[in-house]
Amino acid sequence: MNSEAPKNYITILKIYGKVYYAIWQDEENAKNSLVTLPASSRFLLCDTLNALRESAAKRGLTLEDEEPSFQDMDRFFRTLARWRPLRISSTRTCRILSDGLNMLEDMARSVGVPVLLNGKDEEAPLWKAYEKLFCGSNLPAMTPKGECYHPWFPCYQRKAIRRYLRKLWRETAARSGQFNV
Repeated sequence: MNSEAPKNYITILKIYGKVYYAIWQDEENAKNSLVTLPASSRFLLCDTLNALRESAAKRGLTLEDEEPSFQDMDRFFRTLARWRPLRISSTRTCRILSDGLNMLEDMARSVGVPVLLNGKDEEAPLWKAYEKLFCGSNLPAMTPKGECYHPWFPCYQRKAIRRYLRKLWRETAARSGQFNV
């Protein structure tokens, strides 16, 4: 099997008010992850873009020449906490939650924390909630022109996704040992 090396992208993370520069790897079969330090479950995090570029060069990692992405995990957790029942979810809310969920799963996968969102029957409420968040993001490539989708989440779906994400964050932060939980 001819497998290409993952593509490396700079991502900026805001976690607990602190800004970190990291390397996000786009791999085959959606096995995306963040680069970790060798023989460790610690993320390769730098305080500056130059420090990250130097660290990548020392490790022989070629960075794609694109504008860094930004993921505000603080805003993600605030939005998750404020996500209220009996209301439809806006495109903005769906995007914040969907993007944060994807980054959190990539972070978890990086440090060996099991990720559940794979569409299996036993995760049906969780999977359905994820699908609604993704569709509710109303990405231009996925949404017909002039249309939009604003999903409503029953309590059991909101609870399932909140419980999953909070557990995933606790385990990821504990495994990496880099964020105060």
